[in-house]
Amino acid sequence: MSFKLISAKLTSSPGDSSWSQIHDFKPDDKVKLDKRGHLIVCLSIKSEIEEVSSATIGREVITRLQEEYYGNLAKEVLPALSSAVEKVCAEFSRGGVGVEIAALVSIGNAVYFADQGSAEIWVHRRPTYTILLSGEASRVRSASGYPENGDVFVLGTGDFFSRFSESTISGLVSRFGIQSIVEQLAPTVHGEKGAGSLGVVFVQVADQEELGVYEEASYVSSKYAESNTQDNNFSGKKQFGLPRSSIKLVLGKLIPRKGSAGRTTTSLAENEQMIKRRKVSVSVGLVLLVMLLVSIVFGFRQKKNKDIRLLYEGKVSEAEHNLEEAKNLISLDPERARELFSKSKQAYIELSAERGQDASVVALGEQLGSYQESILGEYRVSLDLFVDLSLLTNDFSGDEMVFSDGTLYVLDKAGKKIVSVDIASKRSEVVAGPSQIESEDKLAAYVGRVFVQNSKGVFEVGSAMTKLIEPNWSGENILANAYAGNFYILDKDASKIYRYGGLSSGFSSGQEWLSEGASEGLSNIVSWTIDGTIWMLTGGGDVIRFSQGNQISFAAKGVYPELANKSSAIYTNEDSKYLYIQDSHAGRVVVINKEDGQYKAQYSDEGLKDTKNLVVSENDKKLIVLKDQKLFSIDLKHL
Repeated sequence: MSFKLISAKLTSSPGDSSWSQIHDFKPDDKVKLDKRGHLIVCLSIKSEIEEVSSATIGREVITRLQEEYYGNLAKEVLPALSSAVEKVCAEFSRGGVGVEIAALVSIGNAVYFADQGSAEIWVHRRPTYTILLSGEASRVRSASGYPENGDVFVLGTGDFFSRFSESTISGLVSRFGIQSIVEQLAPTVHGEKGAGSLGVVFVQVADQEELGVYEEASYVSSKYAESNTQDNNFSGKKQFGLPRSSIKLVLGKLIPRKGSAGRTTTSLAENEQMIKRRKVSVSVGLVLLVMLLVSIVFGFRQKKNKDIRLLYEGKVSEAEHNLEEAKNLISLDPERARELFSKSKQAYIELSAERGQDASVVALGEQLGSYQESILGEYRVSLDLFVDLSLLTNDFSGDEMVFSDGTLYVLDKAGKKIVSVDIASKRSEVVAGPSQIESEDKLAAYVGRVFVQNSKGVFEVGSAMTKLIEPNWSGENILANAYAGNFYILDKDASKIYRYGGLSSGFSSGQEWLSEGASEGLSNIVSWTIDGTIWMLTGGGDVIRFSQGNQISFAAKGVYPELANKSSAIYTNEDSKYLYIQDSHAGRVVVINKEDGQYKAQYSDEGLKDTKNLVVSENDKKLIVLKDQKLFSIDLKHL
């Protein structure tokens, strides 16, 4: 059977000495995925150590478990899983720390289980709900088998199964889908004080073709049952607190008694008394009727307010829980932390529209504001004026900017000037003027040497102008760069890179740097940078990486929103850990890790939409952008 696993997770809010977590991991490495499969873990930590939080210990447990299980691919799956669980529990279950783990692995058409501590694993295969593994503190228990479509595995901590009985979970699993079960249990779990070690994950086996259908049907079924229950509340002995006998009494007093012949048998005095009694009865009846109507209205209003309050409190509790889990996963799983934070933020936006002034909503907003930068890496900044180049030379307007050895160089093509700016002192000066610069020039620099490239060749400018390279490129769409004493030309029309080796007298003749067939086309490149590796940015916002003449697989991951089609510049250097991409269309600079392409941070400001080029000095923690005659800076906060 070809199947997939659907999971629904629930953990309580962390306590001072207890913590629970559901860890769901599927490796990107295909070899590890084929040999070790998809791992789902439910664990809890109880700690008496005041110096270290239970959450910190928990994250270390998850890291070690993952290392142990995926580290050695030689073992069979079940022995490897059992050994990892047993070894990690032994490492951490001492000195006032208690660890319990329930683990499931899906690989091929089989599932494998292991647990230790108080954790338990149950299975529901219609119509039976039975225990699969009951953990022991001193040893690991394990099992394996072949799942069937519709099976539900319940991996929970000891505190979860202590809090909810077998009959309760069995009834829920047999009637509802797993997501509906979590929604029904969440208010109780999140409302438990000091129950940080309470956690559970429901894992459902679903046929590929039926994926998602079962869960939707269960949800509809649960809503229908709830609606019937509400209707049945109207059929009891009381309606909104007023007995039916009271209604009958009122109606009875409004009907006069009849004689045996069916006529009213009263004297005048009796008639007067009857009229008075009728007036009293009518008054009483009207009063009771008004009371009944008021009770109905009040009852509806009270029920509606209660439903709204329960829904609102549940949303706040869920948002707080997602935020707390995101904070705990910042270093362990940044992408999952950002996902949980975004859910919490969306819930806050909805709650603010409904109950914006409520104290719990305000407190949630303050927490989100405090952690937005550290979790999402999103920094709202204001551009600071770094240097106004028009103070150095009139009518200066920058077109290109490069950075080398602590110095910025800016080219004004129309004014035919190049100026330099020392980043540390902000001291600026004119390096070259109209006699050495042409309007078509491209700019490059390396360790105090400044170069321009045009259709006539490559020239070093400054105190004198010296031609160093004869042109051997054919196209007009050229990008130039200098690195490690060598000069590089990217001929976009020909999709070629030429490398000119540095000599004491200049540069050697150009050699094609790319291996044969290394690139299908480079005509869409808008910017490039070199740090030993050559990085290129396409007009579509993609990053291309080359090393030793060959293209290396690379992609930006976790960037939200994705890089726009109008991304304009890319920058890094040999001293930088990160890659910086200028997304001018969105008014931001995105930071990604050079090693794996993982998103790190982004800096946003409306002023960035009008800027061109960027350079970065991680040593000075400065990002600098060019806008006409001015340079603006941003202080880097992600380092």
